[in-house]
Amino acid sequence: MTTQVNFGLAYAREARSAYDSGRTEYGDLARDIAMRAYSTAVRFAARLSNGTSHSMTQELTKLEAEVDGLLQPAPARLRSIA
Repeated sequence: MTTQVNFGLAYAREARSAYDSGRTEYGDLARDIAMRAYSTAVRFAARLSNGTSHSMTQELTKLEAEVDGLLQPAPARLRSIA
């Protein structure tokens, strides 16, 4: 599960970077990979019987927040007319 969470966090950061630089198509691809990694980690955690550590639960929550943030519409960027 640790690997999936770290993988998902890396792709969430990659998606954010792509979106920030205007590469929407690549951002969407990276976001989808991050979402799949999160989904896989959640399924794996659900199969564990009380074996999910507190630190892993925190990391999973962090990944969830990152993925959720990627699903929110980006604030409109204002262009300078100067």
